[in-house]
Amino acid sequence: MPSGDPYGFDAYNQFENFMSYSPCQNMFSKDQEDIVNYNLADVSMYVNLISATNLTSTGVNLPDVICTADFSYDKEILCAGNSVQFTDLSYSNVTGWNWTFPGGTPASSTDQNPLVTYNTGGIYSVTLEVTDGSTFVETTETDIISVLNNPGEGIPYHEGFESLTTIPDNVNWLITDEDGTQNWEVYDGVGSSGTKCTKLKNFGIGNGSVDELISGPIDLSGVSAAEAMVFNFKYAYKRRSASNDERLRVFVSKDCGESWVLRETLNGDELGPLVLSSSFTPVMPADPLEWYQVDITTITSTYFVSNFMFKFEFTNDQGNNIYIDDINLYPASMVGLGNSAVSDANVFPNPSSDVVEISLDLIVSSELTLTLYNPLGQKVATVFTGELSEGPNTLNYSMKDLSPGIYQLRIGNGVGTKSISVVKL
Repeated sequence: MPSGDPYGFDAYNQFENFMSYSPCQNMFSKDQEDIVNYNLADVSMYVNLISATNLTSTGVNLPDVICTADFSYDKEILCAGNSVQFTDLSYSNVTGWNWTFPGGTPASSTDQNPLVTYNTGGIYSVTLEVTDGSTFVETTETDIISVLNNPGEGIPYHEGFESLTTIPDNVNWLITDEDGTQNWEVYDGVGSSGTKCTKLKNFGIGNGSVDELISGPIDLSGVSAAEAMVFNFKYAYKRRSASNDERLRVFVSKDCGESWVLRETLNGDELGPLVLSSSFTPVMPADPLEWYQVDITTITSTYFVSNFMFKFEFTNDQGNNIYIDDINLYPASMVGLGNSAVSDANVFPNPSSDVVEISLDLIVSSELTLTLYNPLGQKVATVFTGELSEGPNTLNYSMKDLSPGIYQLRIGNGVGTKSISVVKL
């Protein structure tokens, strides 16, 4: 302890001191405060700086002068018929506002914080001019409000990405990119059918961020409440290593994306049972063993609205690229237009060391083939082939003679395939 130290003990280092070298500087000590106040009050050179004469000479105490027109808005994507709240952030001494809203109602406003309704799909700019009574300042923000069509696209809905060149287009597809790096894009060269799909370039990215692919509105308002909806898609994915635990989740919305409800989660082995240490690209022509079909059977009548939307949400974990293609949405009465007659499929018990029960719920009677593949993608058994009737069906299969591991049960009807991971203990 230094001689005469006023603290009487070895004082703690002042890490938060503005005069330290710490990155956490946010305060002065009491003695430093006293010195500053003394200089401002008693040192003539500093006293003159804050004198009324000097403030007048330098213009510091003149009335505020308007300098910036600025504003915020509570949403940038909405369905036609909905509204946006605009808030003025201009300064200083603003006394008047003149807003211009192309495509909006009202088309112009002199309110400080107007509420504007957009009734027609499109992408719109906003202009704000403010004044202090003598000076005018203006700003225009270009293409900031995206209004989606309502009602949305009709059914049967199919997206194979063949006619698209880029996403997002803020009409058919929207995206969010949490980390600002890679995002969903139209990929030309591979597909489960055709030569295009959508791809998230994800090889080796492991910051745990989320990338979303969001559909435009789809009109389900004319579907009978008694109808069952068919909603399926295909994806291709291989993990970079066995330790990857990446996640693909599917959400749906009945209010144009204002709120979302989870309907499917795929992660770990269920998302990608196969491992590829290099950057993954599906082969062409398409190998059906590389493309997994997912059927979502929980689109109930509460979602039969004019602005139904869905989205894919992918969370990375040092893994690999993922591809999505052939998205279908239509009532069961249009089943001939789709890729699969199977609305639901389950295996129980799973994992199992012996006999499993395979339950299949069919939208219509169909000829099905059930095939089992090992972790290397090699066919090991034909579990069943033949016609199954509409509604619930149950099959039994013994896995007793198989080696322990993760297998893929493929259920196909000639035009589509659904896959289930089955674990043999």
